[in-house]
Amino acid sequence: MKVRAWVWNEPCEPLALQLTEREIAGPLPGEVVVENKAVGLNPVDWKLVRSKTNGWQVGHIPGVDGAGIVVACGEHTNVPLGTRVAYHHDLNRDGSYATHTVIAARAMLRIPESVSFRDAATMPCPGLTGWQALNKFPVVADRDVLIVGGASASGTYMIQLAVKRGYRVWTTASGKNHARLLDLGVEGVIDYHDPEWREALMRGLEGWQLYAAIDNIGAKNAETLAPLIGYNGHLVSIAGRLAAPPLPAFTTVISLHEIALGAIHQYGRDHDWATLRESGAEILNGLAAGTMKTPPIETFEFERLNEALEALRNGRQMGKLVAEL
Repeated sequence: MKVRAWVWNEPCEPLALQLTEREIAGPLPGEVVVENKAVGLNPVDWKLVRSKTNGWQVGHIPGVDGAGIVVACGEHTNVPLGTRVAYHHDLNRDGSYATHTVIAARAMLRIPESVSFRDAATMPCPGLTGWQALNKFPVVADRDVLIVGGASASGTYMIQLAVKRGYRVWTTASGKNHARLLDLGVEGVIDYHDPEWREALMRGLEGWQLYAAIDNIGAKNAETLAPLIGYNGHLVSIAGRLAAPPLPAFTTVISLHEIALGAIHQYGRDHDWATLRESGAEILNGLAAGTMKTPPIETFEFERLNEALEALRNGRQMGKLVAEL
């Protein structure tokens, strides 16, 4: 099958990606072809484009998130043509930066009719990452949870899921995002530009300590959150794994958790995929019902995808970036 796609030939800056036509293999048993209608950009995309260790070959098509319609099925794969789906794709395979993408049928997330392809494309990577992060610890309602980086796409979905679970949610964000995040139901928003924001958080907790902290920034930043977490609490690091315990043994005995959504493609079993699809359906149905909100969305033409990815790398975008085809 011939597709139009943005291709990668060597580690490079996003602007060096090339829009071209190339052949992709047809669907194998258990796979479907999705005609993409919208493509969601994520930080992992530009990080991989610049990486020297991703194992990609010349002509690789990047991109992990997309939304569109099923136009072909592999043998013994009975999916009605025209089915509306979103997906989070295996980063080791040709991805979503193309007019068509071959994905595993078990990765399909059915899109409700009232949800646009654009909105659906904002969800897979950030929404499922947020769901995984919250599932790392038992639900104990009316406890305090901190989400660092709440204005991000993953933070936006994570906050809403945490509020639905009955947590008192605190988050960090620059001042321009405070009103939007308060509207999502957080208990308080603290400006991370303030060098004493951790002290401000502790004053807001009024003597309580955090049940859990979820970090969207990086492992080094996650380490600094450990002293804020109470006895038997939880520290979740999304953008990097903590190499060592951040606190002495036999003190607050917090549990450390790592997140790697993409690892499900190599290590997930059928029951893992079933659970992931259920979580995706919960979020997409919430968008349809109006009980969930997408992050702010900035759309652009597919032909400008490399420029948009460069803007994402430099933090110049105003919201979640989505290419519309």
